[in-house]
Amino acid sequence: MADPGFLFGPGPLGHWDDAYTSCPVVRRAADGYRMWYYGRERGFPQLAPEQEREALPMGRSGLAISRDGFQWQKVPGPGYHGSVLDPNPLPGQFDSFQVGITDVLLVGAEYRIYYQGGRLGSQRQGERIRPGFPLAIGLALSPDGLHLRRLPGPAPDGAWLSPGRAGEWDEWYVAFPRVNWLPSLGYRLTYSGAGPGGSAIGVADSPDGLQWEKRGPVFFPTTDPTAFDSRSVGSRCIISYGGRYLMAYEAVDQAGHFRIGLAESDDLLRWQRLRGRGPGGALIGYGAAGSFDEQAMGTPYLLAEPGGSLKLYYVGFNAQGRSGIGLLLCDGRDITRWERYQPPPPRPDPAG
Repeated sequence: MADPGFLFGPGPLGHWDDAYTSCPVVRRAADGYRMWYYGRERGFPQLAPEQEREALPMGRSGLAISRDGFQWQKVPGPGYHGSVLDPNPLPGQFDSFQVGITDVLLVGAEYRIYYQGGRLGSQRQGERIRPGFPLAIGLALSPDGLHLRRLPGPAPDGAWLSPGRAGEWDEWYVAFPRVNWLPSLGYRLTYSGAGPGGSAIGVADSPDGLQWEKRGPVFFPTTDPTAFDSRSVGSRCIISYGGRYLMAYEAVDQAGHFRIGLAESDDLLRWQRLRGRGPGGALIGYGAAGSFDEQAMGTPYLLAEPGGSLKLYYVGFNAQGRSGIGLLLCDGRDITRWERYQPPPPRPDPAG
């Protein structure tokens, strides 16, 4: 029987995602649900084995579909071995080495697909040297979510939002774009950024969802050294819920553990943390020993259902570094109380 919370993991050998799956992005559709996610294949181009520890589990992106949001089927795309978005073949572009879809909006009859990308090379971040960095933010358009067309941005390397200049808080990277529509403002984008001073979540605004103006960092690691989010904060998902904005975010504690937490806001600028029931105030603890999420949890994506219940999709890692996409559930009565989805037992073979 599958681990509690587990939905699916890497694909079969030879598929674009046979090494990693991560960062689920889930939207309801007329016929059910669609999930975009990123990952990569074994032996991902030009990534040496010794670089794996400092690399993201990212290289390409793909699509899966579901009728109920629980049982998922991967959809073969037109890209490399079934992907829907691959690194840019044009040299010198911000996304020429790795790409990862991190948010999808339906604007009229067209999908706007926001993604992060990195070029070939490495970046020193303090004592770390990370392949595929710096990261910048790009945009693709699609009529169906499966066939994507890049829309080059105003930066010379094609990005729509780029890292800051030397000395700015986000000089190392801008990543994990997530976009919300505010009726009184327009589009507000939150993103992860970092520099020598540490990590934070930043905000950029746009009247059209294309051209962005940075407003600076708005959410930082806590000063409590015992908290689950005392070292860094990163990927997040923000939804309108209960008259406020609810954010699920990935964070790291002083021991290097990746977990997920919650915060609330009225404007996406000022945030109030909600203490969860997991270690250090995290939303929930890791899975049992041997489970797919026994070692790390991250890249949360929230979905509010009719009636007020909530789904939270995430990536989990086991002790061997293998990833899988999972699901937490909340009935909405207490948004700090979550449980892992319980996969149904396998059906008996009618042939006996």
